[in-house]
Formats: sequence, C-alpha cells, structure tokens
Amino acid sequence: MTMTALQSILEIHLASFATDAGLRVAWPNVAFSRSGNETYLVVNNLPASLQASAIDPDAQDVLTGIYQIDVVAPSGNGWAASADVIDGLRSHFSRGLKLTATNIELTVMRTQQAPAKIDDGTHYRVPVDVVWRARMDSV
Repeated sequence: MTMTALQSILEIHLASFATDAGLRVAWPNVAFSRSGNETYLVVNNLPASLQASAIDPDAQDVLTGIYQIDVVAPSGNGWAASADVIDGLRSHFSRGLKLTATNIELTVMRTQQAPAKIDDGTHYRVPVDVVWRARMDSV
C-alpha cells in the first residue's frame, strides 16, 4: 500500500466535488494564490501508522488517517458562507463510502466538522475531517 495511491484516491474524489461545486483547491505543495472574496478548499492528508489487521504474520495491512479539508471563506459573512460547502463535503464523503484502486480499498469511517477559526483576519477557516481506513487486498 503506497501513500501515493491512497492520496490519489482521496484527491480524485475531492476533485469531483470541487468541480461540481465550482471551488478551487489548494493542493499540497502546489502553488496557489487566492483571489478576492472566493471560497476555496485546502487539503492535508494525515495518515497514522500502518497496522496488521490480525496477529497472523500474513494478515492484511491496514492504515488509518484523516483527510482534512479546510473550507476557507471570506470573513465577516457569518457561518452560513461555508455551511453549504461543509454539508456538501459531509455528504460527498459519507460514512461507509468505499473508494477503490488496484488492490486498495479505502473506507470513510466518519466525517466531522472541527472548530472554525479566523485565518489572518480576512478568512474564516472551517476544517472538515474525513476519517478513513484503508486496506490492501492480497495479490
């Protein structure tokens, strides 16, 4: 199981949401300049440690983590400015969703909103945490 494959599964799913919602995404380590009063998304994948799914030495490897999607909206417009986007993300990454790629199955365990904060005085940032678990099928 590679982090590249897992990251790709999550990014493809988020990209489809962002395209449908008309939002830009600030992808990790890719140049991004916000413009004016736009609402946009910022992502970070926070994997935990790899574990075996059982005691058996041949047990499947399981990796868990959090795919954090920050909804960033101009400040001063109230919480509703980002509420529809947050609701959309929670629906798009619904509990039980299975995303697959060659030999990898990623399952969304839950999606939760974290506390909001004012970002540099000009933007309201609300983290949405997608808690996931991935396993690799034997080849």
